[in-house]
Amino acid sequence: MERIVIIGVTGSGKSTLAKRLAEKLRYPVIELDDLHWSPGWVAEDKEVFRQTVARAASAGKWVAVGNYSIVSDLLWSRADTLIWLDVSLPRALGRLVRRTIQRARNNEAVCNGNYETIARAFSKDSIILWLFKSYFKKKREFGVVFRDKNQPGIRNYVRLRTLQETESFLSLPPV
Repeated sequence: MERIVIIGVTGSGKSTLAKRLAEKLRYPVIELDDLHWSPGWVAEDKEVFRQTVARAASAGKWVAVGNYSIVSDLLWSRADTLIWLDVSLPRALGRLVRRTIQRARNNEAVCNGNYETIARAFSKDSIILWLFKSYFKKKREFGVVFRDKNQPGIRNYVRLRTLQETESFLSLPPV
């Protein structure tokens, strides 16, 4: 495992897993949210975003986290490992609500100095609303990828459904 992509629905724990795995392996993390969102929650220009991700993916070893289909070709073509955090909707929703409340209460910056607020959580830009809009679509898409296992270069397909599976995976020696 030298180039790892972690996918999963919003609130599944992708960033947490990426940080823990990267720390264990001593690899840099490519956090797609950080590359996509500029201050003020302004989305980066698509071509600039692709160029930035391509530069980051040119490194020898990394852990990339995120579900941006506009750059999946760049990352997945270089990856050797694909990890899917396949969690239930209640688990993702619970994690997302707790995380959003904690970040809003503690005024924690995310994604280049952007902030989550309670007002934003109930707006048209709500990350909670995004979970409901995207959950079943992403589950289907990722399910097909893991069923077919035909992504060139990817040798390791790891599907983690529970906290116990995730902890067991993290306790394994690196492949």
